[in-house]
Amino acid sequence: MIRDSDPTVSHLLQEKRLELSSFLQERVNGAHVRSRFLQLKDINAPSSFFFNLERSVAQTKQIDLS
Repeated sequence: MIRDSDPTVSHLLQEKRLELSSFLQERVNGAHVRSRFLQLKDINAPSSFFFNLERSVAQTKQIDLS
């Protein structure tokens, strides 16, 4: 159908494909930013993850006197 159609139709189809690609890329970038925000929120929340992270940091700073 595209091969037999008017050149303006194929040009319009190409433009719409580029718009769709741009739109999808923008949505992917938004999802990436939101996931990064969720990870930062988890680090700052008083949770078991946070307390385990603090414990591991404290253990690396501890000096063994044995």
